[in-house]
Amino acid sequence: MKRTTRNNMLLGKTASLLSAVLCAVLFVCANTNSCFMIHQPQAPDELRKFSKLK
Repeated sequence: MKRTTRNNMLLGKTASLLSAVLCAVLFVCANTNSCFMIHQPQAPDELRKFSKLK
């Protein structure tokens, strides 16, 4: 019976740690994507001659 309790505790701690790591990764990725969506540098005017849409 003790072995099952120890395995359950280990599984619970591992799941908690994995959840915290995934939340941190999600937070970093979401902020990085938002930063790139906000900062869109202006394309040089010389590139307009290569555009298919005018």
